[in-house]
Amino acid sequence: MAQLREWLEARGLGRYADALLAQDVELDILPELTDADLTAAGLPVGARKRLLQAIEGLRNLADPAMPSKGPPPVVPTTEPATEAERRQLTVLFCDVVGSTRLAETLDAEDLRNLLRSFQKVCVEAVQRHEGQIGLFIGDGVTAYFGYPRAHEDSAQSAVQAGLDIMAGLAELGRDGLEARCGVHTGPVVVGELGVGEKRLCDGIVGEAPNIAARLQALAPPGSLVMSDATLRLVEGFFEVEPLGPQMLRGVSVPIAIYRVLRPSTAPNRFEARSGHFLTPLVGRETELGFLTKRWENAMEGEGQAVLVQGEAGIGKSRLLQTLRMQLRETPHAEIVLYGSPQHQTSALWPVIQQLHRALGFAGEKDDVARRERLRHFLGDLDLDSADVVEPVAMLLGLSADPGWNAGPADPEQVRRAVFAALSRLTSAVQRRSPVLVVVEDAHWIDPSTTEHVGQMLTDVASQRLFVLLTARPEFQAPWSHSSQMVTLPLARLSRRETEAMIRGVAPDYLPSAMVAQLVAKTDGVPLFIEELTKSVAESRSNFGIGAAIEIPATLQAALHTRLDRLAPIRQIIQVAALLGRVFDADLLIAVSQRDPAAVKRALHDLIEAELIYPRRDPHCERYQFKHALIQDAAVSTLLRNQRAQLHRQIAVALVELRADAVEHSPELLAHHLQEAGDWEGALEYWQKAGAAAMARAAAREAVSHYANAINCSKKLDEVSGGAERMTHLHLAMANALMQTEGFGAERLGQALEDARRASADTTLVELQCEVVLSSGVYFYATGRNRDYLTIADQQLQKHVDLLPLAYVSGLWLNKGTAHFNRGEWRFALEALRKARGLIDRTDASRRMLLGGGDQLIAIHDILQRSLFAMGFIDEAVETTEHLVQAIDRMEKPFDIGWALNVKCYLSALFGRDDVLLQDAGKIIEISERHGFAARRGLGLSWRGLARSRLGELDAGIADAREGMVVLRGKGVVFRVQEKVCWLCDLLVQAGRYEEASHVLAEADAIAINTDDACFLAECTRIRGQIAACRNDPTGAVRLFEKAIAISQRQEARLFELCATTQLATVLARQGHPEEGQTRLRAIIDAFDTKHEIVDLAAARKVLDTLHR
Repeated sequence: MAQLREWLEARGLGRYADALLAQDVELDILPELTDADLTAAGLPVGARKRLLQAIEGLRNLADPAMPSKGPPPVVPTTEPATEAERRQLTVLFCDVVGSTRLAETLDAEDLRNLLRSFQKVCVEAVQRHEGQIGLFIGDGVTAYFGYPRAHEDSAQSAVQAGLDIMAGLAELGRDGLEARCGVHTGPVVVGELGVGEKRLCDGIVGEAPNIAARLQALAPPGSLVMSDATLRLVEGFFEVEPLGPQMLRGVSVPIAIYRVLRPSTAPNRFEARSGHFLTPLVGRETELGFLTKRWENAMEGEGQAVLVQGEAGIGKSRLLQTLRMQLRETPHAEIVLYGSPQHQTSALWPVIQQLHRALGFAGEKDDVARRERLRHFLGDLDLDSADVVEPVAMLLGLSADPGWNAGPADPEQVRRAVFAALSRLTSAVQRRSPVLVVVEDAHWIDPSTTEHVGQMLTDVASQRLFVLLTARPEFQAPWSHSSQMVTLPLARLSRRETEAMIRGVAPDYLPSAMVAQLVAKTDGVPLFIEELTKSVAESRSNFGIGAAIEIPATLQAALHTRLDRLAPIRQIIQVAALLGRVFDADLLIAVSQRDPAAVKRALHDLIEAELIYPRRDPHCERYQFKHALIQDAAVSTLLRNQRAQLHRQIAVALVELRADAVEHSPELLAHHLQEAGDWEGALEYWQKAGAAAMARAAAREAVSHYANAINCSKKLDEVSGGAERMTHLHLAMANALMQTEGFGAERLGQALEDARRASADTTLVELQCEVVLSSGVYFYATGRNRDYLTIADQQLQKHVDLLPLAYVSGLWLNKGTAHFNRGEWRFALEALRKARGLIDRTDASRRMLLGGGDQLIAIHDILQRSLFAMGFIDEAVETTEHLVQAIDRMEKPFDIGWALNVKCYLSALFGRDDVLLQDAGKIIEISERHGFAARRGLGLSWRGLARSRLGELDAGIADAREGMVVLRGKGVVFRVQEKVCWLCDLLVQAGRYEEASHVLAEADAIAINTDDACFLAECTRIRGQIAACRNDPTGAVRLFEKAIAISQRQEARLFELCATTQLATVLARQGHPEEGQTRLRAIIDAFDTKHEIVDLAAARKVLDTLHR
């Protein structure tokens, strides 16, 4: 005993001595121990691996008698301890039923033997399905699947292992030995646990093992229960009985559970999902047409063979399924062979399973009955001779017919007889009808099935046979010499096709920003698109801007399977993944701290495994992950502290090796500093990144950068200046949001409120005023102009002498805008002239950003419109032309777009429709390029007006409608009434009066729910126009009079002119042309201008008509 303990302690394995000694293991029999023996002794997987390595060293000692002479020399191990990692595992917990009763009724030795029998059955079943025994705890066994090597079907293997345990115990026939199992899938941390000799090398921590144990307690004796999390991964592969949601001890929410009855007959994922909704086939029309044509040739006796090849998830099975569904109405036979990863060495496994399905063996257990079915099946094909029936019967494991005396004697003869029988069977089927032979997952078929398929291909040319195979890129087809074989590679979907598929999976409610994230993450791989979209759609909390998209459980196993094949270079893969989707070799070497040659070898292995590919770059050696999800999966296994440490190392490497890149793109360093927990450093660089993005007119990126900066600032302890810093950050965020989401966005309102609260904790008058100034556009956009006037007046009364001229000018501008929105034109004009006078005395470098742009443009915009509305045409033109002349000198896209919008007013009033169309197009182009959503809405409205005037009325209406929808979609109130009026004018011209009335209701709702009334007169005028067109002159006159009264009350002379022009026409129809002339001439004469705007020209034309 002492020798064994000393030998184990010398190798750092002393903590397992008691477990081995309890099994009567001494040093002399160590070389004979197997992994199964160590599992039965209760050793976890890591301990078993280390001990077997040490035993191998013991076997290799020069003196074979060494074990009996004493402990061998100490040979220190050089293998580092396995790092803990995060993984998704499926946990199987199996427990003996009634163990307390058994302990009471059985002798201890008998109980021990009974439990060892139970454990042996468990170990064999788990290992058969490539699982790992975690722990033997009393009369219970914990096993897990998906570690240390993930498999695509780990969850399915866990459930099947549980069923096999039940079947194995039943076969033992030991009285009183019965068990039940629970299975659950979830995230865990797996790694070394405990201290000293009680350490576990591969302990798992997380909810999954606890839930599996709780589920086991709910299972009836002799049965297995699984959670809905596991069901989602194995659905269709097993027949289940729902047991409803159950509350489990220690779990806060109920979990839906299912009793597993038996395996289903489904051979693969698509068959398992039969009857479920399938996403429409997208982007494979050309490939489907190609296969259809090949089938048509096969039907004419020109046999065909096609290998559909592509990476996992690319849609090979989906394409074949669509073809098979398309052929349902065409008389033909199908032979479908499914490759299986668990049966790659099982001779003719796919063929046997196909025969089982064709013969209906699933519900028939009696060999005699099965043989009878086979005889009838082959007899119908005129193949009832013994040299066909008996080889096929042998293949299916049926007992031989005693009367078949001519049966082959040796295995090679048996093999030839089986192949000859299968060849005759295929030929007989195709003589009756065309045959579609499908070989799914050819990369998993066994050598004998490969030979059988090759035999079919040899004879295919003159047969009505279409052999259609699917395989992954690594599959090397052994039949490439066949002249009939054509390879059809499947490429990834395009961006447009990916978006179409996303909308097909989640058609209603995914925001465009989330769709863009899904496109980037899924790389055009249909399986990734479908599963990731479903996951996001089911968890709407992921809809936030920039929110991380987690890898769904349905993809975890597939992704980790590919990574686990490269376990020796895992750390290099993880560092590369943290560096980014695209990474440089020199940075990888610096951060991984590995020998450059070793890193280069690892990169070669990753290229060979098709996980990365080299990028052409003349300046450095650069690589890119083939899939974003592979990159995410590599990172997901790291623990938080491991991840933070690597990010710290990356930040150091960036500063040392990429100083220029960091200066140009501070977000590169900011990201790694934030992930490393260096909040102060990250804050500094996120702020720089936000400012740099705004300078490049990349407002969408700036929103993300400032959001990160705010998060970092919140992490810092409260220090002097914290409130000031937070105020500036929220204001910077607000300015970016004004450009990207519009002035009425909810996020903008929240950012401004956060800025107000933060500024209230400071004594800085200018900063508090800046918040008030920035808030103006949000108040206008949401129709709260009176509220804003109160706030602005308070600032002017309290702090006017303490504020710079630009700030005071901004307050007067915002007051003028609020009065403008309320239809208080004279007050608006007074405030705006003060604002312009103050800004003219201010140096350009001291001007502020208001509404996301230069405050000078904002002043010109509202001042021009106020002057036009009140009839001061010449002053309005002079004001606008000063701004128009400066457009070519502007640099910021948002300012250019705003200034062009001001110019469009001038062009529209002067009837310069070609110029209006050109400038509207520029606004739309700038807005789409830089993400200026609300500004794009204005551009569309202008383009609609221009196109309608140029003879494209329907196209103009469509643009004007879209512009209005865009603005309302951004929560904007102000300017919407104006766009409603433009659209309704066009609808009336098109004779679409009912539609125009419906749209006007939108403006009515704004007027009722807000204090926005600047276009109330115009809305009333258009209602009068609709009444006139509907032959209701009395109603029209009443409405026109009301519009004129509103215009006069608001001193909006231009609107009064428009209403009076239309009133005069109706009065003339009623027989009162003189009254119309008098009133129209009076309003025309009220305009003292040298410019002929379109509304004055229209009025003069009506007046001339009335005069004649």
